[in-house]
Amino acid sequence: MDVRLRKETKIGERQLGFRRGVGTREAFASLSSLILQSKHKRKPLIAAFVDFSKAFDTVLREKMLQRLKDEGVSQADIHMIHSMYCNVTARVDGGDKCLSEGAGVKQGDPLSPLLFLLFINNLHKALSSENQQQSGNEGRSALKPVKLSSTLIESIGYADDLVLFAHSAADLQERLQRLEVYCNEHGLTVNLKKTKILRLSSPDPLIEPDSESPLLFSMEGRLSMLIDTNT
Repeated sequence: MDVRLRKETKIGERQLGFRRGVGTREAFASLSSLILQSKHKRKPLIAAFVDFSKAFDTVLREKMLQRLKDEGVSQADIHMIHSMYCNVTARVDGGDKCLSEGAGVKQGDPLSPLLFLLFINNLHKALSSENQQQSGNEGRSALKPVKLSSTLIESIGYADDLVLFAHSAADLQERLQRLEVYCNEHGLTVNLKKTKILRLSSPDPLIEPDSESPLLFSMEGRLSMLIDTNT
């Protein structure tokens, strides 16, 4: 089924995890090239390195089935996946009590990585400057695109790891707010302790440690991080 679903669907180019022919090498190349280009053009570049808490274990199963339909998976395959994931129970080896499975993709199942990728396949579109109709964006200025040469590269994903890029603090804040909306809709949670925001390029000289207060990002009080002004 994994081979068939990969032929029937298309994982977004910004997702580099669990895909044949691409991986961490391509992610590093894109990141380093974007930094070098920004420094050469003397343009600011800020990145948020986002980590999700137990992303594979918190996938909302009914939402996953809807997302599979949205991604063009056939009704027959959705029905088969439904039988694997809905109204099923599990029992600990040696125990006699059955527990209901409520969320997450199945551990050890070779189909699980692809199901997760399809579940979040609309994430990068939701964060893109090309999507100016994102809910909650009323009254805000349009996001400015981040491009590597002529290619839009505003986020990079590697399975459940995510990097967001922006040329300004305001744009990065907007992307974080869009991410919050997406997480609320898909049952995902950001791991605040492992999520970092860094300034990767600046047209200005390095700022002395005490000469300016660091920038504060927040997602309605639930996600608050500081930019290291000396990065």
